Parts: sequence; structure tokens; C-alpha cells
Amino acid sequence: MSRYLVRRLAFAIFLVIAVSSASLVLARLAPGDFVASSLGGQASAQEMAQARARLGLDKSIGAQYVSRTTGRSAISFPSAPRTRRSSR
Repeated sequence: MSRYLVRRLAFAIFLVIAVSSASLVLARLAPGDFVASSLGGQASAQEMAQARARLGLDKSIGAQYVSRTTGRSAISFPSAPRTRRSSR
């Protein structure tokens, strides 16, 4: 019985890592730019760079993965990105 539980636990850990990796890679491969679309066409290059730095999008994909999996991600959704209104 314990052997079965260890195998299930190992598979669950593998599945969490696989799904989180796939979601990060797919988000990076998606067409368009989240920062440009959320700030609009009137944003300056400096504003866009600041937004990317605030969201952690200026880091490498490996650094973003570590940041997201360890809970140090800057991306949280207490307010809607465009309107800055509470999403609750």
C-alpha cells in the first residue's frame, strides 16, 4: 500500500511541475504583448519597461519559473489590469 502511495505522490509532483511549466511556456509563446495591450498604444517605452519590470516579465523564462513556483511572483490580480478596479 505504501508503495502505491509513493508512486501516486511522485506522479502528482511530476504533474504539477509539467502543468506549471507548460502554462509558463505557452504564455510566453502566445502572440502579442501583455504589457503593450494592457497599457494601450499611448504608453511610452519607459512606461512599458517599468511595467515589465514590475510584473517580472523582463526576467529570463527560468527566473520567471522559479519566481512563480516559489511564490515570489509579482503577478497577482487584486485589481483588473486595464481599469485598476477591484476584481473581487
